[in-house]
Amino acid sequence: MRSSNIDMTDIHTMDELYLILEESALLLTRNWDITDILVKYRNQTAVDKEKQFAQWELECFLFTIRGNDVFSYSYSTGKDIGQIKQFPELDNFQIEGFDYLKKRAKEAKNPLLIARYNHLLWKSPKGVKNKEYAISAVDAYLEVIPAFFNLFDQDGDGESNLQASNKLENLIELVGEVKVHIEKTKMLIAKILFDMKSVPFYVKNSLMKHMLERSSIFKPIDFENTLNIFQQALNEKDDKDSFLWIHYYIDTAIQVARKTGSDINRWHNILGDMHVEVAEREVKPDRMWLKLKSYASAIDAYRAAGNTDQKKIIEQRIFELKPKVQLSKVRLKKSEEEIAALQVAHEYIKKECEELLKQPPEEIYAHLIEGWFFPSKNTIEKQTAKVKSSFDFFTVIQFDRNKNVSNEQNDVSKNKQFHEAYQSYLYNITLQYLHMTFIPGIKSGHLTFKNFIAFLAENTWLGKPYIKADLGGDRIDINWLSLISPAICDYFMQVQSWVLSQNNSYQPNFILCIDSLTLKMEGLFRNFAERLNVSTTVGGKKGTQEAYVNHILDNDIIREYFDAEDIQFFKYMFANEGGMNLRNNVAHCFYNFLDYNLDKIHLLLAALIRLAKYDVTEER
Repeated sequence: MRSSNIDMTDIHTMDELYLILEESALLLTRNWDITDILVKYRNQTAVDKEKQFAQWELECFLFTIRGNDVFSYSYSTGKDIGQIKQFPELDNFQIEGFDYLKKRAKEAKNPLLIARYNHLLWKSPKGVKNKEYAISAVDAYLEVIPAFFNLFDQDGDGESNLQASNKLENLIELVGEVKVHIEKTKMLIAKILFDMKSVPFYVKNSLMKHMLERSSIFKPIDFENTLNIFQQALNEKDDKDSFLWIHYYIDTAIQVARKTGSDINRWHNILGDMHVEVAEREVKPDRMWLKLKSYASAIDAYRAAGNTDQKKIIEQRIFELKPKVQLSKVRLKKSEEEIAALQVAHEYIKKECEELLKQPPEEIYAHLIEGWFFPSKNTIEKQTAKVKSSFDFFTVIQFDRNKNVSNEQNDVSKNKQFHEAYQSYLYNITLQYLHMTFIPGIKSGHLTFKNFIAFLAENTWLGKPYIKADLGGDRIDINWLSLISPAICDYFMQVQSWVLSQNNSYQPNFILCIDSLTLKMEGLFRNFAERLNVSTTVGGKKGTQEAYVNHILDNDIIREYFDAEDIQFFKYMFANEGGMNLRNNVAHCFYNFLDYNLDKIHLLLAALIRLAKYDVTEER
C-alpha cells in the first residue's frame, strides 16, 4: 500500500489513523510512506489535541534506528515550509510526548509498531529508559522479521528484504546489549541462513557481518556450515556480481573462516582470481589503468594466501602492461586573483633577495637557514582542513612515477591536499627565494662554493669531525664536509658555467650533485642521531640494519629536537609519505634526465642548511 492510495478525507480521528497503521504498517514502512499520512492528517485536522497526537506520532517516525544507534530525519517546522529544517532530539522529547509513546507501546498490536515504540523508549534518557522496553522490542523484532520475509514471498518487492535486514541488525544489537532471548535469536538466524531459500545472499552476508561484530554473543559454533552458503552463492554468481564479492562478500567469508578455524588462504585465492577476472575484462586502451589496479589488488590477495606462483605470474603481467598505461593530463588554471597574488609575492621576493645579496656571504647563508620563506606546517594544515576533498566519495587510485599502484585508502585525500598545498608553497615561494638568491649571487661571484663550504665548516656541526671505531677497533675520523663538498662544488660550477656562457648556451647537468647529495643526506641524518646518542639501528627480517630517514625523523628525541616545520620539510623531501620521496627515486634510478633539475638541487641545499642549523652540543 502507498500513502497515495489512502483517501485522507475518510480519516477523521486518530483512532481511525491508528487502525490504518495497525493494518498496513509493514507496507507503509516499506515504501517510506508512514510520515506522509501523519503529516497530512496533522495538517488537515482542526482539533488541537488530535494535531498534537499526530505530531508526536510523526516524531516517533522521524527517527531511524540502525543497530544500536538512533538517527533523526529533518522536518519542516511549518514556518517558511521547505526552508527552515529541524532535527528532533530524543533527549528533548516532551514529557507528555514520552507519556504518549508509552501509551502507544502498550496499545499497539502490529509488531513493527511495537518494536519502534519500545526501541525508542529503550534509547530514551534516564528516567524513561527501562530494560522491559528492550525486551518488548526484541520480542517484536523476532515477530516482524519473518513477517517482512513472508511479505517478499507474496509480492516479490525487494524492499521487504531490505527492511528485514535492517530489523535483523537492530535485533542483534539489542540482544547483544541487554543479553535477552539469545537462543530465540540464534534459532531465527539459523532458519534464515539455512531454511529460508528465498532470502537473498546479500541479506545473509549482512546478517553474518553483524554476527561477527557481536562476538560476545555469537561463538564459532554459531557459524558452523555458513561457509557453504558463500560457496553456493559463489557457484551462482555472474560477472555483474564481482564488485560486491570483491569489496564485501569475500571479506565476510575470510572473517568467518578465521572465526571457525577454516582455510583462510582458499578465500584469499578466490579473491585474487576475481581481481584477475576483472582485469582480463578490461580491454579498452583508455582503461588500462583500471586493469593495472585490478592486477595489483590480485597480487595483494595472492600474497595473503601465500600463493607465490600465482603472484609471480601476475607480477609479470603487470610488467608487460605498464607501457600501455596512460593517464589523461589535466591542467588546472589559477584564477586571476591567485595570479595577481603570486606576482605581488614574486616582486617582494625579488626585491628582498636583491637587498640580501648586498650582505656578506656568511650573513646570506645564515639568513637562508632561518628564512621565513619555508612553508609553515600548521598554517597549511589549517588551510587544507577547511577544504572538502572532491574525492571523498570516490575510490582514489594513486600511481607513482613508474606506474606502480599505491595501496593507500580514501582517507589519504586530506594528506594529498596537504602535500599539494605544501608543494605549491615550495614552488611559488621557497624555490623562488632560493633561485633569486643563489643564481644572481653565483653569477656575480659573490656566492662561491668556497665561501659556502667555509660557512658550513665554521658555523655548523658539519665542520665538527666524528670519531668511530671499525670492527677491528681502529679509529675512523669522519668529516662530512669532505663527503658533501664534491656535490656542492659541482652545483656551483654547473650554475657558473651556465649563467656566464654566451646567451646561456651551456646546458647545466645536475645529475652528479643531486645523486651524491641525496644519498649523503641520509647519512647526515643518521650521524646527527648518533651524536645525540639516539639509536639508528632497527630490526629487520634478516637481522638488524641501519634506520632509514623516516625512522630517524619519527624518533621521539629527534622530534623534540627538530622544529615541526623542519621535520615536515625533511619528510616531504626524503620519506615515502606523499612528498618527493627523493631518496627512493634516486637510489632506485627512477629519475630520467629531465628530472634532474635546478629545483631539486636547490631544495637539497635548503635541506642541508636546515639540518646544519642545529647544534648537537647545545642543551635540550
